[in-house]
Amino acid sequence: MSITNAAEEALRDLVANAAAAKQFALEQAPEIVQQLLTWALLKHSIYLAVGIGFLLGTVYLVKLFLRLRRSLHEKNRSYWTDPMAACFLASIVLGTPGFMMTLINALLVIKILVAPKLYLLQYAANLLK
Repeated sequence: MSITNAAEEALRDLVANAAAAKQFALEQAPEIVQQLLTWALLKHSIYLAVGIGFLLGTVYLVKLFLRLRRSLHEKNRSYWTDPMAACFLASIVLGTPGFMMTLINALLVIKILVAPKLYLLQYAANLLK
């Protein structure tokens, strides 16, 4: 009979712990959701800032390229034989990811701010995949 009593006691403890865990999860759910939204907003805001930095760097490189191209043209030198072609290529290489990062993360930041429930539903759907 002692094994049966031990099993019943273990079962009671298990049920009590499960009920306590459920209550804890229900109490903490709003705070967890708020922290998830805050974290996602911060993360996408940082990515947005990096994308804007890439775009600003691209604008700077293009202006530099055009200014040097103009000065080389005034000196009657070909600008394609100078290293500024690499600067123009670098501006394209920086500009494309910068534009994509800015666009995608700006949309995500707007979604988190305007429709947080939609963001949470999509987040949960991605977790279930």
